[in-house]
Amino acid sequence: TAWYLAGRIVRPLSALSAAAQQMADGQLDTRVAETSSVTELAALGSVFNHMAAQIENTVARQREFVANASHELRAPLSAIRLRAEMLAGGALDAEEAGRYAGEIDLEATQLGQLVSELLQLARAEDETFRPPAELIAPAEVIADCLRAARPGTTRKHQQLQVSIAPNLPDVRIAPGDLRSMVGNLLDNATKYTPE
Repeated sequence: TAWYLAGRIVRPLSALSAAAQQMADGQLDTRVAETSSVTELAALGSVFNHMAAQIENTVARQREFVANASHELRAPLSAIRLRAEMLAGGALDAEEAGRYAGEIDLEATQLGQLVSELLQLARAEDETFRPPAELIAPAEVIADCLRAARPGTTRKHQQLQVSIAPNLPDVRIAPGDLRSMVGNLLDNATKYTPE
């Protein structure tokens, strides 16, 4: 009887240990049977499977994030590299060189904004993320963004019409996050709207 009881306990624990080792070796889809006749061991198997599913989901989200980030960063980096190669070639006149330098600066600024947005996205998907404790007046931040966008719209001969409701409620958001979101919307509107 003692050997029988020991087997009922040892076999599920051995299976759990083997599954844990498989997960440690990178087999994240590993699961254990939850059919042990010992209630506590069946519960332990259930907890293990739940933990394994969460780990697998987290890793999948991280891989998706890295793939998306790589895709988003590729275009501005290519644009910067091509313009830098043209400048390094020395075949440009002063006006063209100045224009290319300005475009590199613009691409680098947008690249920095993109990296900031990707970091914000990663932070927002983190389950430990908490919104800021303090409230801010969004109209002030939006007005700053509009002032920053005006040179770009002027360069493209675009008209920027603004209507901000006077009674916007205060919001619980970091000013930098709001500035980044509104700035991104304005940047896209300027970039994809014809002159």
